[in-house]
Amino acid sequence: MSKEPQINQLADQTFTLVEKLAEDDAFREAVEADPVTALKDFGIDINEPPAMNELPPKERFQEYLEALKTQGWNGGFVANQVLGYR
Repeated sequence: MSKEPQINQLADQTFTLVEKLAEDDAFREAVEADPVTALKDFGIDINEPPAMNELPPKERFQEYLEALKTQGWNGGFVANQVLGYR
């Protein structure tokens, strides 16, 4: 059985998540207030939220979306550069 459909589904879900973080103020507020619940409602189960005080600005996620559209996933490099992860 091929894992490609699962990978495609994960990529689609990730793209949609980044899109919501770039555009949806209510979703961003929910993630900042209670990331475990907000992400679970989105379909992502996490046990413990990442350590953060607030999300990066919407513009950073918009840059990430544009990079995904033009450069693809590129092994996570785009996320490292656009969102500032090290």
